Amino acid sequence: MKSFYDLNLEEQSICMTKMAVKAMDAYELGETKIQLIKHEMNSVFKIHGMETNKTYVLRIHPGNWLSPEIINSESIFLEALARDEGLLASTPVRGKNQSFVQIVSTDEVPEGRCCMLFNWVEGDIYEEKLEPEFLIQSGEYLARLHEFGRKFKPMDGFDRPRLDMEGLFGPNGMFSSKYGELLIGKEDKDFLVKVEDKLRSQLDQIGTGEEMFGFIHGDYYFRNLVDQDGRIGAIDFDLCGWGYYYYDLLPPYWPSQQGDLDQALSYILQGYRKVRKVPDGFDEYKDTFHAIRRLMDIYFFAARQDHPVFRDGFNDVLRYCIENLKVYMKGCD
Repeated sequence: MKSFYDLNLEEQSICMTKMAVKAMDAYELGETKIQLIKHEMNSVFKIHGMETNKTYVLRIHPGNWLSPEIINSESIFLEALARDEGLLASTPVRGKNQSFVQIVSTDEVPEGRCCMLFNWVEGDIYEEKLEPEFLIQSGEYLARLHEFGRKFKPMDGFDRPRLDMEGLFGPNGMFSSKYGELLIGKEDKDFLVKVEDKLRSQLDQIGTGEEMFGFIHGDYYFRNLVDQDGRIGAIDFDLCGWGYYYYDLLPPYWPSQQGDLDQALSYILQGYRKVRKVPDGFDEYKDTFHAIRRLMDIYFFAARQDHPVFRDGFNDVLRYCIENLKVYMKGCD
């Protein structure tokens, strides 16, 4: 019998669907209909409660990702966001044991996985070019989110990542360079060390003052934005934590069908300024945060060699990101 890690995408998806079925036993939903949405960074399922007539999202985390305590803290933040600010966002659902995080094991998957259930956020997610008004509203939403994060007072035990150089790329960081030790050649490793040193120097210049650094979404881009009859909302707070506001203001991915990024950013900033000041130096440090994203891509793909898509795509991603980072480093000269 093949190891889970050696299975192809379809075979792994079948195994994760079996886990999703088992995870539903932890919730008081009765009979459910389960549909796989994606098996990527997380395994995500659309759940329809036949008895409740409500729709939910089940997220199953990878085994080597975040701890149950960190995952649970995302739910605490989302509960507070919905209760205190009224922003449209994913809201977590407690299990029969009143916990947000359920740890589920099956014979097919080698370790217990953290599972979370959310109420489904109704609305449209646009794959094509976003209209100016949508971008303006999304900027306004982001500013309100940042303002709420600035005022948010977490309870004892609240634990979310710190998205600075140490929290991202340090020995115990979410995207630690240790994940690339066996996959990246010496020449590329030496280059990436220089990139990290340059990024660290630039982040030291930015600093972590209140104007620059606070609680952020962490993955704020078009696929995580929802249009609910003109009301903008956000989903997938999986990477939320303390980080640079620039990090949210610069979308991590912007494919060609979404149009010109600089034009889109001008609309996002227009909306953001309706609520709060854009941090100083935004234009000056754009390339810094794009470089951080490319470094994250490399180490994330390296960390997820258990997943066939990331395993098979690693070398292409490495070369693409290295070339981007060379342009960044040349621009720093």
